[in-house]
Amino acid sequence: ALIVEESSINNGYVTTHCHGEATVMITKCSSLNSVMFYVPWLYTSMMSAKRLGLPWWAYPSAAGLLQMLYGLPYEIQGPAFGWWKYTDQDIANGALTERVFGMPLMAAYFHPAMGWGVAAAEVLSGFSTTPSLLSWLGLVFLSAPSALLLDGPVRVLNAFSVSKHASVPLLLLTIFAFPLILALPGRLNGGARKTSSDVLLFLVPLVWACYFLSVKFWDEFRGPIKHDEDLTAIVFFCALASVVLHASIDFGSPRLKAE
Repeated sequence: ALIVEESSINNGYVTTHCHGEATVMITKCSSLNSVMFYVPWLYTSMMSAKRLGLPWWAYPSAAGLLQMLYGLPYEIQGPAFGWWKYTDQDIANGALTERVFGMPLMAAYFHPAMGWGVAAAEVLSGFSTTPSLLSWLGLVFLSAPSALLLDGPVRVLNAFSVSKHASVPLLLLTIFAFPLILALPGRLNGGARKTSSDVLLFLVPLVWACYFLSVKFWDEFRGPIKHDEDLTAIVFFCALASVVLHASIDFGSPRLKAE
């Protein structure tokens, strides 16, 4: 979690963003809560995606989509509350310039790309089928490069003067939604993975959703972005969709029979 957080903050050339001062700061720009965020984020999304019993080529898309819905209520409200501040420097050919509610569109794209990368690394390393030290190392070292593969399509479209306001939604549809449209009918016809219930897959997204839906009633707006009705609607939709999907996947998965 710390490696991913620090990699997203410092790309080796410039600091992309810096978190506000918190009770516990891990590094100059990383707070404890910003690092620990990855633990429930990865756990719920990866475990729910596994339960769908999708083909290997669709599993990363499911993990990425679930991660985006889970993480966006946090990511998109950050600038309004001043939880962190993005740099105004031009980095990576304008990666942070095109923004919505103060959030760079590439920051939103990072969420599903990271989920896709971890799931793809899991498939490539064989970690999900034959856990071992070698496959665990493969998972660790292949996750970031796998996620970075999804940066390529953005750069290609950018070379043809396609703005991120168009390219990011287009790629979310083609990389994350389209594979699920193709694969889910097989899941509905009995391909789902048999498993025992995991109450955390419902409780964690529920607590997360309640927190980020209520935060505007008691936290202070310290950022330059106005928290208006449109922003509230996006937070509500993503939070609700995350809770419903995680709960539906867990409760709807076929159960293992007790011995």
